[in-house]
Amino acid sequence: MKHLITIFESIHPCGVSRLEEFADVRFALGVSRDEQLKLSSESSIIIIKSVVQVNKELLSNSPNLRIVARAGTGTDNIDLEETKRLGIKVLTVPEGNTISAAEFTVMQILFSCRRLLEAITFVQNNDYRRQLLEGRELQNMSIGLVGLGNVGMAVAERLSVFGCKIIGWDPSPKDVNKFTSLGGSLVSSFDEMLPKIDILSFHARLTKDNYHMLSKPQFNLVKENLLLINNARAGLINDVDLLEAINDGKVSTAFLDVIEPEPPFDLDSDQHTYNHKLLNNKNIIITPHIGASTIDAQKRISLDLASQIKETIVLS
Repeated sequence: MKHLITIFESIHPCGVSRLEEFADVRFALGVSRDEQLKLSSESSIIIIKSVVQVNKELLSNSPNLRIVARAGTGTDNIDLEETKRLGIKVLTVPEGNTISAAEFTVMQILFSCRRLLEAITFVQNNDYRRQLLEGRELQNMSIGLVGLGNVGMAVAERLSVFGCKIIGWDPSPKDVNKFTSLGGSLVSSFDEMLPKIDILSFHARLTKDNYHMLSKPQFNLVKENLLLINNARAGLINDVDLLEAINDGKVSTAFLDVIEPEPPFDLDSDQHTYNHKLLNNKNIIITPHIGASTIDAQKRISLDLASQIKETIVLS
């Protein structure tokens, strides 16, 4: 008897084809919470990303569930204690999006340093006063990286060729020697980093210990006109305090690939009424969680996840 796999958040078709070789697969993209609970209760395997909440409500309602497969990294939307208690296997792909996420971060940094959004807007308004658009050279700036795991280290590698100063903080760094060999310097606390940097980029998982780690007390420590980048988890930053920091000139630009709650990624614009307090602020540039959205990364993640699911089924 084949396993029933329900895909709640989209993965690349190449992985779906591999799953269909050994399981029955159905899609349930963008369905309501009630529908999630119903479909999960019938499934032995579910595939999610960052939106679907695999909490006690869903787990207690899913007697046949054997595997929760997260198409990416991070498990803050999964109740790991409850899955462990119920004997449900949790699969992730921690390295599948590393390169794409790192390249996306470097793009955001360069985009901001050269004020490209303003330049594009100027031209769209038939304004060509280039003297109003002078940017910064990255080699003269200091960049703080929060989190030195796969993505944070890949960002450091790519930034090292620009000649900028790289400062890192991680409560449990895995490879200090590699980071320092790239020219990076470690600090002993997050607060110690803040007065030293021009750019702050987050690459950390969300835990109960780092929730809202960037709030008003920390914003008070930063230089004026900080460039802020968060491609990790929205909960790392206090939204209300961010808006205040922008109004006070502490933050010049914030690139946010993650906001909480996340928007409905699988619905057309006329199918939802999503709104958020961070939208429509000219100093905040929000993208729809696309740091890993390259064909290369999505193929890698999809195939890796399908292989893990098959191997787990065989071994169980």
